[in-house]
Amino acid sequence: MLSFFMDALLCIPSLPILILLAALFGGQLSLPIVGVALVLFNWPYPGRQVRAVALTMREREFINVAWFSGESRLKILGRHIFPYIAGWSAANFINTVLVGIATETSLAVIGLSSAQQATIGTMIYWALKYQALLAQRYLWVGAPVLAIVLMFISLFLISSGLAIRSAARRIG
Repeated sequence: MLSFFMDALLCIPSLPILILLAALFGGQLSLPIVGVALVLFNWPYPGRQVRAVALTMREREFINVAWFSGESRLKILGRHIFPYIAGWSAANFINTVLVGIATETSLAVIGLSSAQQATIGTMIYWALKYQALLAQRYLWVGAPVLAIVLMFISLFLISSGLAIRSAARRIG
């Protein structure tokens, strides 16, 4: 049943739904509403991954050995499964944060979120609205864009480091 809902929500693109919501709210889409819409439409991606990891973990030899050795479910979960998926879970969470930042920024840049809330997207929106590029005020646009790029690079490096650490822990 859950797989059916995941597959159904994967088919629905979230950006047109967010644009429709912004039109319904008169272009003043607040951050909590954007957050709820992002959670609603973006949970199937990691949900399918969690399902796949859970199905493969169930069939791993070391899990079967631990189970037949008489270890409790809680001990198997804490000692064998959690260290295996901790880095993957953290990396997946960071990637989800990146999707949220990108979506909110893109909505704000095109003027569909609340212009009264200070976000990186609204900084770019106001810079474009007051024609900062024509007035040669490149820092008005460049600073928020650079902030987004640095944020994406840093979160990507953290995500990669956690995934590598998790893989190294499994091997060694």
